[in-house]
Amino acid sequence: MLRSIIDEGSARKDGPQKEAAWLLVYGCEVDDIAFIDLVEDCGANVVIDDLCIGTREYWKDVALNGYPLKNLAGRYLRRLKCSRILWRLLGTRQQDLDNSFGYLLAGVRQAV
Repeated sequence: MLRSIIDEGSARKDGPQKEAAWLLVYGCEVDDIAFIDLVEDCGANVVIDDLCIGTREYWKDVALNGYPLKNLAGRYLRRLKCSRILWRLLGTRQQDLDNSFGYLLAGVRQAV
C-alpha cells in the first residue's frame, strides 16, 4: 500500500513548485568562486555572504567629513576583521550578540 502511494505521488505533475533556497555563505574565506557555483548549480541562490574578505567590506563608505587619511585609517582599523569574532563589550549577552551579528539581521530584514 505504501509503495502505491509513493508511486502515485511521484507520478503527479501538479504538485507545489520548488522554490530555490536563499543562502548566506558565512565563515573565513572562500577564495575559489567554484564553491559558490557548486552551491548555485545545486539549485540554491547565494544572496549574501559574510566572509572575512567578502562583501561586508564594501557595505559602509569611509566618512567624508574631517581628515580623509584619518577616516580611511579608522575604517580599516575599527571594522570587524573576521565574521566569526564575537566582540565582547561587557554589556549584556544580547548587546554583545547585536554588536557582533546585528548587521546580519538588518540585512535579512532589508532583503525581504
